[in-house]
Amino acid sequence: MDRVVIHGAGYVGLTGGVHFALKGIPVLLYDPDKEVTRNINSGTPKAEEFLSYLEADVKKLTKERMLWATSNFNDILEFQNHLLAVPTETAGVPNMGIVSNVVKKLWEELPAGCTIVIESTISPGTTDSIMKDIIAQTKHNLAVAPRRDWFADTNKNVSNLPRVVGGYNADSTKTACELLGLVVQNIMPTDYKTAEVTKSLENGLLHLQVMYVHQLARVYPDLDIAKAVELAGTHWRLTPLHLGFGAGGRCVPLGTKYLLPADGNFPLADETWRAEAAHRALIADIAYKHTPSLGKVLVMAIRYRPNFKEAGSSPGLE
Repeated sequence: MDRVVIHGAGYVGLTGGVHFALKGIPVLLYDPDKEVTRNINSGTPKAEEFLSYLEADVKKLTKERMLWATSNFNDILEFQNHLLAVPTETAGVPNMGIVSNVVKKLWEELPAGCTIVIESTISPGTTDSIMKDIIAQTKHNLAVAPRRDWFADTNKNVSNLPRVVGGYNADSTKTACELLGLVVQNIMPTDYKTAEVTKSLENGLLHLQVMYVHQLARVYPDLDIAKAVELAGTHWRLTPLHLGFGAGGRCVPLGTKYLLPADGNFPLADETWRAEAAHRALIADIAYKHTPSLGKVLVMAIRYRPNFKEAGSSPGLE
C-alpha cells in the first residue's frame, strides 16, 4: 500500500496516523499550523493536543520517519491516499466550509486516481453539496467514513471499533474499504449518504437520552433520579447514564446540531439542544446563587475522564 496523507494533525489526525504507521505504512500529517507540525516532528506534540498513551509511539515513529508532518501543501501532491480529519465546527457551530474547500482543492490539484476519505463528522447533504461543483471531473474516489473512536480509551480506538464507510460510487467504496481495512478490523460498507448521517445520529440518540433524564430530575426534585438512572442503565437494552452539568464531550451535544436542517424542520433535535443549553444555564445559576454565602464555588471534573487533557465544550467549564 502506498503512503498516506492525513489532513489535520489534531487528535483525530494524529491518532489515525499513529495506527497506520504502526502497521508499517508511512504517514504524512498535513496541517497549516507550523507549530503543530514542528512539535510532531520533534516527537513532542503539545500536551493539550496530545494523548499520553501514544507518546512513546509518536517519538519512535517520528524518529524512524514513519510518521512526520508538514505545513507545505506541495509536499502532499505526490501521495495517492488522503484522509481528511479537518475541523467541521467553528465556535460550537457546525461548519462544513473547511472540509468542502479541502476536498475541492485536492480534486483539482492531485493527479488522477487518488482516494479521498472524509473522516471528519459532516452534516447530511455535505457530500452532495461538494460534488455538485466538481462532478464533471470524476477523476478521484471519494468516500465518507467518520471516526467514532474515543481517544482516551485504548479499547475504543481506530483499530478495534467498527467503521461505517460509504463511497460516492462503487469504486470509491471499494478503495476506501481497502485503505481503512489496513488498520480497521471491522469495516461496514454502505452508501455515502447513510455514512454521513450515522455518526451524528449516534451522538444525537445519546444526547436525547441524556437530556430526557436531566428534565426528569427537574420534574421530580424530591426523588433520587440519579440512582434510578443508574439502576435503569443495568437493563440490557439501555446505556448507563450519569446526571451532571449537561452532556459531556465535544461530540454528543454537537451531534444534535449536525442533524439540524437549514429549514429547522426537526423539532425534537432542536428541543434537545435547547434543553441542553437551558440545563447548563440552570446549573450555573444554582452555583451563582450560592456564591454570596459560600464565597467560592469549586467545580470539579470539567474534563471528560482522567488523563485526558481536554475540556472543550465541557458543560462544567461553561
